[in-house]
Amino acid sequence: MTLISVFGDWNNVVKETLESPLKVVNELFKINNENINNGEISKHFGTVISDDDIYKQIPRIYTISDSDSSVGKLVKIRVMIQDTFDPQFYPAVYKIINKDQPEQSRIEIAKFRDYVDLAQNEVLDVNYECETYDKALLYSIPIPCENHWVYKDNNININQSNNNNINSIGKKKRQLEDGIEKEEEIKNSENIDIKKSKSQIESMKVDDGKSNETMGSRLRGDSNKKVDMDKIYNFPISGDNRNHTGFLINIYQDGKDENDVLNSFKINDIYEFVGVVSKFSPEVPMDAKEKELVSLLGTMNFDLDQASVIPESLVPHFHVISFRPINPYHHPSDISLPFSKNPIKDTKVKIDQHLSEFLQNTRKELMNYLNRHVSDSLVCEYLLCNIISNIYSQNSGMNLGNFSLNISIPNQSSLSRLPEVIQTLLSNLTTRSHKFNMTVDSLNYGNIVPYKDHEKNRITSGLLQLPKNTHLIIDETKLNEGKIDQIALKNIKAIQFLTLLQKVEYDFEYHIIEIPTDIQTISISYGKPLVPCFSQVHLNSNTVLTEPKSINDDSDAIINSFRRFICTIMNCQFESSNQEVTKYLQDDFINTRQIKPDTTQDTFHYWLTLSRLLALSFGENSVSISRWDYMKNLEEKRLQSLSTLLTSTTTTTTKKKSTTKTK
Repeated sequence: MTLISVFGDWNNVVKETLESPLKVVNELFKINNENINNGEISKHFGTVISDDDIYKQIPRIYTISDSDSSVGKLVKIRVMIQDTFDPQFYPAVYKIINKDQPEQSRIEIAKFRDYVDLAQNEVLDVNYECETYDKALLYSIPIPCENHWVYKDNNININQSNNNNINSIGKKKRQLEDGIEKEEEIKNSENIDIKKSKSQIESMKVDDGKSNETMGSRLRGDSNKKVDMDKIYNFPISGDNRNHTGFLINIYQDGKDENDVLNSFKINDIYEFVGVVSKFSPEVPMDAKEKELVSLLGTMNFDLDQASVIPESLVPHFHVISFRPINPYHHPSDISLPFSKNPIKDTKVKIDQHLSEFLQNTRKELMNYLNRHVSDSLVCEYLLCNIISNIYSQNSGMNLGNFSLNISIPNQSSLSRLPEVIQTLLSNLTTRSHKFNMTVDSLNYGNIVPYKDHEKNRITSGLLQLPKNTHLIIDETKLNEGKIDQIALKNIKAIQFLTLLQKVEYDFEYHIIEIPTDIQTISISYGKPLVPCFSQVHLNSNTVLTEPKSINDDSDAIINSFRRFICTIMNCQFESSNQEVTKYLQDDFINTRQIKPDTTQDTFHYWLTLSRLLALSFGENSVSISRWDYMKNLEEKRLQSLSTLLTSTTTTTTKKKSTTKTK
């Protein structure tokens, strides 16, 4: 028997796969002699969605209302993994008994669902013994800092009226403030595991009222205060979610060799998941009967603190049937189709003559574009290198390819809007970007360093928990005089650790865990920065800046070519220089050290990184002698600009001392 014999023809099979995927799963379960782990389920769904036309029909969901309207249908989500939990056990199947006719019992698959569909005269056989399997449990959030053009580029239609948004937010708040005590009461009710005996089931009670009361009071806080949904959903950046929701992700084993797959998910990675949303109500908390049925499936037997500290109706459960990792450096349109292609394992793009010409021509246009909005050509050269930089290798604990950049600006009103100008430029050019206003308050009280909350047994997100290839602007120009505490010093150290080493220290209270990342950082400061970077350039005092609003007036076609240019360079294959060039580079370094003895090996490494980025930006697959000399010329100009900064800083300090003596 096949699915075609069940549903009539292939078109009907596809239709049922999209509209009633769990029905198809049940049929596959029967066809394969009740074998749920032989890979046939993944194989079937993989075959269906590898067809581009079919894949396009699968709706992408974002919000609570999206999830509610899509329950039981095949849907997709694109998210970042914010936290991972311990693997969970779930029963392979469950047995349903007809109370009126016990001989008509049936076995159904327990995979990809939280609920048991029972008729009025049916009950679960809690004494039924079956195999158990592992599944991975993850918490995902909307991809942080994703710029708006990404949605347009993928033809994603976010049809949410303002009224719906307001109503959704209102429902969430009422759910938290009015319903959380009932929800916690339900969570503390009897949990039933299908593997347990009846006597064990009857004796299972969870009494954690004290901790849940603390949890609830912490969520509610002062009844007069506004509930911060971003913190509850564990979003790293407040106001960045576009009213989207987090998801509790269930990943199932489907094949004998998939244990490694269950353990392969890492925080901050981006994935696209295809699957089903479990039955839930976005308005009314689950009643006791529904909760019992969930427990009978064994899918809720993880620590309550791990799952969520908010009502289940606010965090939909997503059961994954198929998935793929998303390469954070690819252009969004390149990672849409086909689904069967794994973008992470794609080989690097070779620079042929046609591609080289495209990169050279586009670079010229992009530099004109940047210079039109920031009239300092030297700063634009280094800004471009920062934008296209990415970590290309990890060696001896070093992340090679980092090119964090500090732009110091003269303290004059005409240049004070540079952070906003660069923010607008990056929001148009890059996939993900965010500007962090560094103030005394944001350092003292802001959530910057991710940390492990042992009470809730989950990672509490912070500013630095971002996916790779996120462009972070650190605006030090907002920093005024004030008292900073130990938390602020810790936050400053964490940001410095990021800009120099491309690592984020996650605070697990009793120890620190370093997690490598690749966040392109630009700090903007008056004079010497608080956050040191890999490179520093000083803005000319005669620079003319455009108004940020006018930047959005540029042609979409031109901007799209710039986006393509940036993403292409990040995925280009780069080769080692030939022996002649290598010797020239080494000799130049030796000669420079003879003239300037303070030139270190780190300086040579910096030159190699900069020349590599410049070569790629010109459509070249290796560093040539001419490109090395071009880099050295830029460096001379950069150092000259910094000497101007040093002179102006010294003059300002002297004036302050003179004024003090006069007083």
